[in-house]
Amino acid sequence: LKAPKHMQEHMRERVDEYEKQETVESRFVRAVDKFEPLVQVFNETGKKILHSNGTTAAQSASIKEPFLVHFPVMFSYYQIIEQAMIDEGFFS
Repeated sequence: LKAPKHMQEHMRERVDEYEKQETVESRFVRAVDKFEPLVQVFNETGKKILHSNGTTAAQSASIKEPFLVHFPVMFSYYQIIEQAMIDEGFFS
């Protein structure tokens, strides 16, 4: 880790916790990591990127839903955004 020496152990513990996915907090952070890109690409530039990559709604869902489904409020927002993206032609 590229961090000040006095922070490295704490940061390594948090990274290990995230990677192991054994705590609800680490699973929540992973869900946020999957949700946040939808917010970032929900614009015309994002639409062009998704089309140029050939991204389908099914591909996007397969990457995101397994992590989001365990957090009902976030999953509801995801479903709303995903449907809007489908309706507005974001996916190939």
